[in-house]
Amino acid sequence: MPLEPSFPEILEAVIKSRLLELHTAIPGRVVSYDAATQTAEVAPVVQRVEPREDGGNTLTPLPSIPNVPVQWPRGGGFALHFPLAAGDHVLLVFSEAAIGHWRSSGELAPPGDLRRHSLGYPVAIPGIAHDAAKLTDAPADEGVINVADGKALRIGGVGADFVALAAKVD
Repeated sequence: MPLEPSFPEILEAVIKSRLLELHTAIPGRVVSYDAATQTAEVAPVVQRVEPREDGGNTLTPLPSIPNVPVQWPRGGGFALHFPLAAGDHVLLVFSEAAIGHWRSSGELAPPGDLRRHSLGYPVAIPGIAHDAAKLTDAPADEGVINVADGKALRIGGVGADFVALAAKVD
């Protein structure tokens, strides 16, 4: 005769089940990027672990997420944007509440959808990388802007070059 689960066992199972649907942050790979809308389709790159009744685990890939807004640094009228290509990695950060109404207006808005920390409400932050893709020229005493063709612009430090704006040079 099977034993009935105790209240603490039931409560633990409910909490574990709910936590499987609670998303905070996870790395992802860009499938495609639309510069006009600044949104991407992103595939999470860490699998979900789902416990089985036999005590083992099943690994399941999370689905690609379309229409993810890409968070580019901006403020005070300035912004930074660079090409984002398929295969680039981003950090997906999942919003506590739905952000669609706010994205449309930029103003105080109701969430519309009441789900919390859903897979449907991430923003993508470019820049996260796995160990094999770490920067090979990252000195501790100066800033470096690496460009696609292997050239670098050094900012500060001993080896830095000064840059003059064309409008300021005769």
